[in-house]
Amino acid sequence: MAEALAQVALTWLGKIWDAILVKVGEYLATPIGRQFTYMFYFNNNIMELEIQLEKLKTTRQDVEMGVDETHRNCRVLGSNVETWLKSVNEVTTEVERIIQDKAKVKEGCLNGWCPNLKLRYSLSRKAVEKTEVVINLKADGVSYSKSSYNPSLTTMVTITNGDFTEFESRRLIMKEIFEALQHDKINLIGIYGTGGVGKTTMVKEVAKRAKEDNLIDEVAMAIVGQNPDLTNVQACIADMLGLELGDKTSPIMRASLLRRRLLQDNKKVIVILDDIWADQFDLHGMSTDLHGIGFPLGGANKNFKMLYTSRTRDLWHDLRTKKEIHLDLLSEEEAWRLFREKAGDSTDSPDLKPIAEQIVNECGRLPSALVLVGTALSKKSGRNYIKQIWEAMLDRLSCARSTRVDEDPLQEVQEEFATVANALAKKNH
Repeated sequence: MAEALAQVALTWLGKIWDAILVKVGEYLATPIGRQFTYMFYFNNNIMELEIQLEKLKTTRQDVEMGVDETHRNCRVLGSNVETWLKSVNEVTTEVERIIQDKAKVKEGCLNGWCPNLKLRYSLSRKAVEKTEVVINLKADGVSYSKSSYNPSLTTMVTITNGDFTEFESRRLIMKEIFEALQHDKINLIGIYGTGGVGKTTMVKEVAKRAKEDNLIDEVAMAIVGQNPDLTNVQACIADMLGLELGDKTSPIMRASLLRRRLLQDNKKVIVILDDIWADQFDLHGMSTDLHGIGFPLGGANKNFKMLYTSRTRDLWHDLRTKKEIHLDLLSEEEAWRLFREKAGDSTDSPDLKPIAEQIVNECGRLPSALVLVGTALSKKSGRNYIKQIWEAMLDRLSCARSTRVDEDPLQEVQEEFATVANALAKKNH
């Protein structure tokens, strides 16, 4: 009986001991297995970390686009987004350091024959831990981004200017404009001159070069015209700056938002108002309150500049921070060079050169007329009746000096000529 009880007791003790050993083995085996996993899957762990980091960077770009849009529209950014971006930047730095240290594992000892096992284990473990952090950050970032954004100025607007030719007279004007742009006490620059003299071409070229030379951060442009709409002018400028005025109909609110955007981050900004007509200027309030429209002229601000073009001078005559620059006609030599450049080598032929010289004279040394007529005539080269076309163009240009022409009997040059003829007629009225 006693032996039987002893046997039962031993059996139960054995089972209890086995259970204890199994449990201890489980506790020991899991960490040991994980340690070997870190060593064995080192390359895979680093690669997975790199993949997840790239995904996180993509999400960060999406969030940053939203931040830029919020900033451009003068709205306040949520603190949770700022905190997320800060965390992403910190984690990115840490992860990139882990990835960079991967190469050190191969150095090891014995000239690379013995890899650095301690570093291999450490980096692999960090990679696994950081991968989880990166995945969680990416998941959080998705809620801060959206599928589309309004593009910023650099991707939305590029001022191109293929018609500018740098003659000496234009080079000197360009130099004078750039000097004014870099003058701290000048923030309103007017380019005035007769219609067709190249004012719009000039200010576009100024803006393009200033942007290329990093003299300015942003540029926006609006055409004012004979029937100015100040609401439309504000909208054009806002659109080019990526600012959403939306349904804000209050003139004060629109001006306030535009002004805040133009002064944002102390950026260097040029706004161009093209083709201002003096007779409509006072009627629409532009002569009295530029600040009320949203343009921050005057004061301590030195980074905002406004360029405008007009046929007359002395607009905003009360402003002391203004400089007006006269853009004159081309010289006779410059006019001939420009016409020849556009019309082609035909101008040198003995039977066409006298006609070409008269055409240049009838174009009044106006760049726009010379470009348009020269380009139109260049398309007729190689034809048997080219001389007749040139003579007809000369006759019609002569008439345009005193009469506005609405149609040209020569169908082939009608479209090109009508614009020039009307421009010349306006010039002489």
